[in-house]
Amino acid sequence: MLGDGRRLPMGDRSVDAVTTIWLPHLLDDARPVIAEAAGQGLRLSGESRFVGHGQGRSGGPDPVFRLLAFTSW
Repeated sequence: MLGDGRRLPMGDRSVDAVTTIWLPHLLDDARPVIAEAAGQGLRLSGESRFVGHGQGRSGGPDPVFRLLAFTSW
């Protein structure tokens, strides 16, 4: 399903879980996306970070990405 993460294109409380990968680091502010998940009755159930080895720009350090998981239980 393709949609705006700030306004999920599905009915309230119609899914049991949402996972984001390769998203939070692309957003200037991930709070509206997280708030939308919370507004759908989902709660943050897990978070992890991983290093994007070899993805540092212009010889800079490798970026660290966030993995978020939301569930209804």
